[in-house]
Amino acid sequence: MLPPLPAMIALVQAPQAPSWETLTKAFAYDSHAPLSAKETSDGSRLKLSFTNLRGETVTALYQRPDGPGPFPCVALLHGLGGSKEQLFALMAPELVKQGFAVLALDAALHGERKVEGKSPQAAFLKVVPDTVKDWRQALDWLSTRPEVNKNRIGLLGYSMGAFQGSILMGVEPRFQAATLCVGGDPFVTFPGAALASPSNFIGHATPRPVYFANGTKDTTVTPAASKVLLSAAKAPKVVNWIESGHLLPAEEVRKGLSWLTLRLKLPAAADRFAAPDPATLRFAPVEDADARVERVSFTNAAKEPVSGLYVRPKDGTGPFPLVLVLHGKGHSKERMLNTMKREFASRGIAAIALDAAGHGERKPVTDTEAIFTTTIQDYRQLLPNLLERPELNPEKVGLIGFSMGAMMGTILTAIDERIRVALPCVGGELDTLPATCRPALFAPYVTDRPIAFVNGHNDPTVPEAAAKKLHSAVGTNPTIFWYDEADHTIPKPTLRLGTDWLVEKLK
Repeated sequence: MLPPLPAMIALVQAPQAPSWETLTKAFAYDSHAPLSAKETSDGSRLKLSFTNLRGETVTALYQRPDGPGPFPCVALLHGLGGSKEQLFALMAPELVKQGFAVLALDAALHGERKVEGKSPQAAFLKVVPDTVKDWRQALDWLSTRPEVNKNRIGLLGYSMGAFQGSILMGVEPRFQAATLCVGGDPFVTFPGAALASPSNFIGHATPRPVYFANGTKDTTVTPAASKVLLSAAKAPKVVNWIESGHLLPAEEVRKGLSWLTLRLKLPAAADRFAAPDPATLRFAPVEDADARVERVSFTNAAKEPVSGLYVRPKDGTGPFPLVLVLHGKGHSKERMLNTMKREFASRGIAAIALDAAGHGERKPVTDTEAIFTTTIQDYRQLLPNLLERPELNPEKVGLIGFSMGAMMGTILTAIDERIRVALPCVGGELDTLPATCRPALFAPYVTDRPIAFVNGHNDPTVPEAAAKKLHSAVGTNPTIFWYDEADHTIPKPTLRLGTDWLVEKLK
């Protein structure tokens, strides 16, 4: 249960939220401070304790799979009145079998940290931020464990744990993904609660993905309080409303956990495509009869100028879905977008295409791995500020890629949850690709989002066998649009079938 709040809370005008600088400063800490950690074996588990920055002893449980690793890790954040043992007993055994390390802490004033005469309910607004700080120190301990993959740490929080998890996703970049069950924000209008108000933080999780599971009949964290948090969260996010109270059905919690573990299993090759800091975008209008067209430019993480074309419908203010258009080898943004702009703009969809590395207006690059890495990072650097434009719907982002763009697009879709639907065209799993750029390596991580392929049975460039190898790697039964012509160029009727499918999924 959450602590009782004054009945008049709904009538209190929301106070001005502190600046992000002020909020993050409140959770700043000395990461070099000694933890004085003590580890005690408890069968297959490790009992951990360390001294936090307030001089308190923090108690935890840790378990890892056999073998050297490195293993992804799931942090478990329990609810109000609970303890580390509860979620650990429910989830750790299966997670360890699947190859995950697991860590759970007792929140402040919970479990072994209970203090006689001190109620965690009454101290809720302090328990939440205090425990967030404890988790930041716990991650420092995890960083000393050679068997833990530091780039694959996620969290699952339930109830109060979802409140803490929302804040952690905002202030702690070492968490790569989160599943938040029955979380919300009843404190957004509560004076003095800024540091315990999850909606002040969750928007800063992007581009890392978050899965929300909430009950439509929850009387503890009401749907209204849940919606405050959900509306503050930015894409990429998945929202699952369940006909349930505060105690979700076990299968729904497992569904959220499965979503999380899939994200944490991304291959090591994904690290080379990590998202750089968001780019500062510059726009300049371009005369066009069919759509509103703007030239977009920015400087990428490698200090190289990148140019693109951004197209949106002539009429209406949106918000429009957005399609990323990735061209093939030897082509450019103009050739691809000039072909597609009328197709999308006339149907109420915006689109953007960048010159791939080594193409169009960019300096020559011949190394395939460099082309893939730089181009994928460019799109990831582009998206944050582009999706802030008021005419775009950040929750409806799709992708269409052609040939080389189809292969890059498969990878980009797998590693960036903001892309909700993908249509790779005339792509496949070619033996000539570098090992780190094989789309079939990434395709299994698109299984929970719609994906369709356009390929030719007699394509001389990407043979049918290479196409089928990529299709089968998705792990589900993807939609496939085949054509019979002995050509790498897609016949217009077949391409129209594919774009119709893409538009339908985005509408």
